[in-house]
Amino acid sequence: MFPWDGEDTEVASYAKSLVLASCERSEEIDEILREHIVGWRTERMVAVDRAAIRIALCEGLIIRNVPIAVAISEAVELTKMFGTVESSKFVNGVLGRIVRSGQLARPGAANEGNGALGSAEG
Repeated sequence: MFPWDGEDTEVASYAKSLVLASCERSEEIDEILREHIVGWRTERMVAVDRAAIRIALCEGLIIRNVPIAVAISEAVELTKMFGTVESSKFVNGVLGRIVRSGQLARPGAANEGNGALGSAEG
């Protein structure tokens, strides 16, 4: 039923931890989004798009487990599978705008996650 059926437990555990971490940091992530999506409110976005963007920002910008380009690519692929016809373009555009804005260089971002999911595991 779920895309991770048949995946090893490490992959499933990582996915669960990442989703939980993005939920725990959703206010911070949504603030980054609000700064870059002029004319849109996060609550009006397609749910799949919003979730993919939140996870990508959490994984690539806040926790920094993977390079942001990898997180963006994964988010685009997720929206191609589960979003609308326009989702992948929208998600790529929003995340690209955040990267180009210099948001990656925000103070303290590099030290916040230390490459671990921390309390989200479990």
